[in-house]
Amino acid sequence: MKTAEILSLLQSKNRCLDRLMEATRAFLAAPLENLIVTDPAIEATTKTPLGIYEDDRLAVIRTLELHDKQINSLISDLTSAEKTFAFMESVRAELLANERLIQSVLNADDMVFTRIREAQGQITKLLHENRKSGELLSKFKSGSTPTGEGMDKTL
Repeated sequence: MKTAEILSLLQSKNRCLDRLMEATRAFLAAPLENLIVTDPAIEATTKTPLGIYEDDRLAVIRTLELHDKQINSLISDLTSAEKTFAFMESVRAELLANERLIQSVLNADDMVFTRIREAQGQITKLLHENRKSGELLSKFKSGSTPTGEGMDKTL
């Protein structure tokens, strides 16, 4: 029954990679404005799409690591009689599917990094605009006329 367990773990790994792709698609579908949190109060109480994606990704990676450990342990205990042609073909099919999914994840990672760079660019733009507004405000304050304080004394 080790062979059935190995195949089950390989299939489970592929389902984990599918979940990771779903999380990636959800992150990429989020509007850019949702990636940029400008209110610290909101940030403390609400997870951003990036935070959700990071949590999902970490959970999947940990699960994949556990599956790999179990698979390696089970494979080392297999006898030559258990390594049938049918079993080996099933393993090859699952590994091929696994390889395709991993390639999809790597391609999606490139899109995630691009999306993060877009958000960073937007943040830089907002910071620049904020700095310009601050400079304009300080110029306005420094060039303003007296407020009228002390006028009561002249009357």
